[in-house]
Amino acid sequence: MGCMSCSHQDSDFTLPKMNLLLITIDTVRADRLGCYGYPKKTSPNMDKLSENAVLFENAISQSAVTPVSHASIMTGLLPHNHQLRSLHGGVNYELQPGQLTLAEIMKSNGYRTGGFVSAFPVTQHYGLHQGFDAWDQQFENNDGKGLITDKNIVNTGNAQRRADVTASRTLSWLKQNAQKPFFIWTHFFDVHDPVLKPPKEYLEQFPFTLLDRINTLRVLYDCELAFMDAEIGRILKKLEEMGIRKNTAVAIMADHGEGLGDHQWWGHCILYQEQIRVPFILSIPDHKKGMRIRELVRSIDFVPTIVDLLNLNMPQDHHFDGKSLHALINQKGEKKPRVAYSESINDLSAYYNTPFENESIYSLNDGRWKFIVHREDSAYKSFELFDLETDPHELKNLYAATPQTAERLLNQLESYHSYIDNAQQPIIDEKTKAKLKSLGYIE
Repeated sequence: MGCMSCSHQDSDFTLPKMNLLLITIDTVRADRLGCYGYPKKTSPNMDKLSENAVLFENAISQSAVTPVSHASIMTGLLPHNHQLRSLHGGVNYELQPGQLTLAEIMKSNGYRTGGFVSAFPVTQHYGLHQGFDAWDQQFENNDGKGLITDKNIVNTGNAQRRADVTASRTLSWLKQNAQKPFFIWTHFFDVHDPVLKPPKEYLEQFPFTLLDRINTLRVLYDCELAFMDAEIGRILKKLEEMGIRKNTAVAIMADHGEGLGDHQWWGHCILYQEQIRVPFILSIPDHKKGMRIRELVRSIDFVPTIVDLLNLNMPQDHHFDGKSLHALINQKGEKKPRVAYSESINDLSAYYNTPFENESIYSLNDGRWKFIVHREDSAYKSFELFDLETDPHELKNLYAATPQTAERLLNQLESYHSYIDNAQQPIIDEKTKAKLKSLGYIE
């Protein structure tokens, strides 16, 4: 890693050689967890964890696209700086080896690193394996069948796996590697689509009393979330049984949320709050029990925070776009509020025959105002401006009525120099296309 320097230290924040477990829960909306106010019991284990942890009430993802968001989580960089910006295409779909990931930082500081993922969009194909001693994406061969079955049907089992399988693989590695400091990343994907069903007891947990398709899928989403939560509980319980929970920091974060029919949209990628406001829970042993932080934070703030928390050595000249949450966690306040940038680049061309086909979408959130820009063919297509204090569900576009605020945020957004114009049409090999089709991205 070149020349190293000691990271920022604070006696009331850092702890000696602590392990780290990061669990990313793909496609999970913050408002579907009990600890974020959801009335159904979809997340009892995460709720319990939050009672003795730091819960960030207003955490914003830097993308509503799985590999792009995970790259920001893992590097502390905005998408136009880490350059993984698309789900598919001829360019900008792979994290380049020159980017420094959290796993590489941890490894250079003497940690064993293990990554266990549950779906194709976070696999080695996207470069997200960088820095891991052990890398597990065995779902690609988990049933012994090819990607296309003998009946010419896409085999979804080669593109994703259930949470119980990934959790078991995580625990198997943990048992072999817990003698030394470790960093584990475990990724769950179950709520992304209805293909892989949870066990029967979870399907029975929330009765399917509504017959229309949208509400049936919403109930299934809750069932799948409850199942993922149970597998999170299984991992946390094993840490306790092994006697290492007291020296293990646990972070749970979603890469993005899901529309679930809000804004007439089921999926993600169009940057409304239900799609980019994510759950973010950070459990630090023996530190600040049961905190809830209301200030706006970002996915890119995670890695700088871990560098502070674990007192990690870093290259002297390395830059993060994110900023450590050190001051907020220690209730010291911050002079300058954070601003959250998010984007969704030509990934939307996977959603054929939609109003958003071929658009590039960008947003800026300053804690109160949310500005969304739609671009197509190198030109502005439309603008949306919402006052999140009075309109948290983004139902009233104030762009025309509040021109000064709109102009201020547009100028600020343009200062990022992040626009991708004239994005090339997707160039996808047949194997990748089949996997994306199996996950519902392509019709």
